[in-house]
Amino acid sequence: MAKKHRIGIWAQYSIIFILVTGFILLPYHLQNKSLIHRYDALQQHIVAIKNIRIILGEILNGNFSFTDFWSWNLGIGADQFQIYSYYGMGDIFTYIGLLFDNYDTTFCVIMISKLYVAGLGMLLLLKNKKIYSTFGILGGTFVYLICGYTIHSSTSHPMFLTPIVVLPFFLLSIDRLFADRRSFLISVILMWALVSNFYFAVFVIIAGAVYFFMMLFDKEKGYFERWKMVLNVAIKLLLGIGMSSIFLIPTVYAFLHSTRAEVPFANGTILYPLKFYINFFSTYLLPPFNRSYEFHGTYALITLPAVCYVFMNFRKYRNVCIGLILLGLGFISPIFAATINGLATPSLRWEFLLGIPLAFATAIFIDSITKITKKQFIIISIASSLFVVLANFTNGLGKEISPYVAFLLLILAVLLAILPFSRHTIKSVPLVKCYLVAITLFNVTFSGFYYNSEFGNNYAAGHIDREATNKYYDDYLYGMTSDLKKVVNSQSFYRLSNTRKANNPSLGSAINNRSNVGAWSGIPMVNSYFSLQNENLGNFSSYYENTDMVMTEPLRNLDNRSVLSDYLGIKYLISKQMDDRPLGYDLKSKRTFNDQTVYLFESKHALPLLYGIDKVTSTHNSQNGVVREQLLPIAVAIDDKENPEIFDKYKNISPSDAAVEEVPIIVSKDEMKYTIELNDSSTNSEEEFEYFIRISNPKITYVNSFQNIKEYINQHPKTIGSLVDAIKEESKVSPSGSTISIFQGEKLLNLKYIYGNHEPSSFVPVDSMLFNLGNSNNFSISNEPLTIQLSSTMNIDLGKIEVFKSCVSKDTYRHFDELDRSSLGDLEINNGLITATSNFNTRKIISSSIPFSDGWQVEVDGKKIDTFIVNSGFLGFDIEKSGKHSIVIRYQTPLLKVSIFLSVFSIIIFIFWKFLINRYVRKH
Repeated sequence: MAKKHRIGIWAQYSIIFILVTGFILLPYHLQNKSLIHRYDALQQHIVAIKNIRIILGEILNGNFSFTDFWSWNLGIGADQFQIYSYYGMGDIFTYIGLLFDNYDTTFCVIMISKLYVAGLGMLLLLKNKKIYSTFGILGGTFVYLICGYTIHSSTSHPMFLTPIVVLPFFLLSIDRLFADRRSFLISVILMWALVSNFYFAVFVIIAGAVYFFMMLFDKEKGYFERWKMVLNVAIKLLLGIGMSSIFLIPTVYAFLHSTRAEVPFANGTILYPLKFYINFFSTYLLPPFNRSYEFHGTYALITLPAVCYVFMNFRKYRNVCIGLILLGLGFISPIFAATINGLATPSLRWEFLLGIPLAFATAIFIDSITKITKKQFIIISIASSLFVVLANFTNGLGKEISPYVAFLLLILAVLLAILPFSRHTIKSVPLVKCYLVAITLFNVTFSGFYYNSEFGNNYAAGHIDREATNKYYDDYLYGMTSDLKKVVNSQSFYRLSNTRKANNPSLGSAINNRSNVGAWSGIPMVNSYFSLQNENLGNFSSYYENTDMVMTEPLRNLDNRSVLSDYLGIKYLISKQMDDRPLGYDLKSKRTFNDQTVYLFESKHALPLLYGIDKVTSTHNSQNGVVREQLLPIAVAIDDKENPEIFDKYKNISPSDAAVEEVPIIVSKDEMKYTIELNDSSTNSEEEFEYFIRISNPKITYVNSFQNIKEYINQHPKTIGSLVDAIKEESKVSPSGSTISIFQGEKLLNLKYIYGNHEPSSFVPVDSMLFNLGNSNNFSISNEPLTIQLSSTMNIDLGKIEVFKSCVSKDTYRHFDELDRSSLGDLEINNGLITATSNFNTRKIISSSIPFSDGWQVEVDGKKIDTFIVNSGFLGFDIEKSGKHSIVIRYQTPLLKVSIFLSVFSIIIFIFWKFLINRYVRKH
């Protein structure tokens, strides 16, 4: 009988799931849209999925080795295993999707299957408690499954759905452990979580720890018994970690050595902006119009009376209430949010954890419908109605009436209408519970449909059309993909890039520049947009003050700087404007694409991947990025404190050798605008220059809402009315980052958006900024004054402003040509296996544009030698003796072999231990 009931609830869940998700995703069908969103889904996740398919195919065909995990098409080179492990290489759902050839279908299958299994896990968790009715289980399951987090993530981020899937199974495994201490399910589920994505697995583990200790103090009596259970779970968690090592260790290593590794705790903030607190009510209930701090909300209305009910019965439902309180702290202060977020940024991506106590509260409420007293009904009705009324303030404290709030009030009235009669309808309890579940399903389904549909938020419009993925990437390269492959692959190793304005003419939104076109098309493009980026590329950009840098794109377009571009071996540049190019890049060809002229420029001075150099300069200098860039073709920058024995054996070049001049200026400020008068009388028609503005020690001060309110009151009469006005004004302010725009007349020369403290994952403190104003071909210093226009909700003082001109002369190109002639011979590049020969008359440092990693090993004449960082980011090594030498440079993912061993060893222990326990059970 029990088995029949179990099949029944599974069938009910499956039917409801198909109907609910089908209706929510209907707008995509009506608009002929793919589930692949134009932003991260298209530019990161689908690229990762494609390359995981390629890697898997190579492995199955026996054509793959450890060195092949290095790819030159991930920006200027990166480890595919590290990056794609973060994006689902260890996720079982990725491989389910790979059964289909069409990428739209692949993505859809991955997302829908994840949603289905997530709901199934929640259903099993609730059912395992053996205290909830079918209606309570279904209601709780869909409260957990359909909320803003999943509505948004299911068409944007496969990895964001992973913790929603794993979490209920992990909690279920803890239940199983208390029911049968021999259970190993917790080890298996933890392994599943960690190999899928370690970042979100951390949240799952935190939730599991809280859940475990709640269960421990509920079920275990006595000090000794509790410690035995703690030891039991610790051993099994270690086993799960060990089995996951193959993906966990290399990915964690990559994270700790990424540009994200050093982030100020909670972004240096204590309080959220006032608007966040005001918007909490609307965000909690309404389809996610805004996602401040990654809070998506959109929870079912039934959670309001449900939460009220469990708190009114705190002693009986203590654990559910404690869970809600602990998670609620994260919405009070960024400090709590950052603590939950692994002591990092105040991102609310862990919000999905809230679904667990809300699901339990909903199941409790539905099953307790006949126990609600008149007093409880009044409190529930008032509290719930007040919450919905407060949700009206979607844009601060104003008089606007939200139609959606009126709809919610109607649904709430219908929901609460049954409560006064519930105690008198004992015979119709199943019908009453069905009524509550039906309202809940209608609520969550409509919210999801509204979010996606044209008459609502129209999120579907931000997705690509079906069958448009390949077209997007081909259009990004203006239809030249196949031609560019031939050009780049027909000669020695060189790289390709877009110019600064190629895909972003106005220099505005960063989304126009973001694309992993190289990784998709198999072309060595410089820019790469992934969450985990080699920290050494960030160090390189910081050292040379590349203002284009952001954490997820440490190089981007190098701000059209000529020497940096040539150093990185960028031989070809694509642009839509003749003057949008660095010095030294000449027109190679042009074509028309979609009624636009597209230009391909070529540099004759792009450096080879590896070359010898015998002059050094110390990275420990106080020079600016312009001077440091000028020294690149003259000397190699190394850390003389880390490598003194090497530094002392080469000629040290002084920064004074750089052909950089400071241009005299007069700066005046008028509120958010700086005017810069230039005074440069020197002329030399035979030389070419690049011009830069350098801003050093800027002060961008985050002022919290309460400080703003206090300042407002100080400037106005100190009355209650003034306080109310101040609060109203501040509640409408949306904190933003700071945009610095540089003009000459009406011509925009450069622009940078600086992420503010409110940005949950992109904020980085700024020490200095170097803006390329242009060069001799497109900028004249004798024209109008420069203006710097600031746009920000923060207080900004730009600090020291300087203007420099950098001479790119025949001497510059001569130095480049000398380095080109000192390149390594017989160069062969096969992913992470590079072979070459050297034949120098004197001792040389081999400098490169290979991103430095501990995974690189260098052998000279069969003998392993030490490597070090050159130019603050790249692989270098020293060839002590002159003459001919054979060189082998080999890459292996750091700690991968150790990780494989630990995983295999842990799996063997797991199987052996399980076998012994089963054998013991059979005997006894």
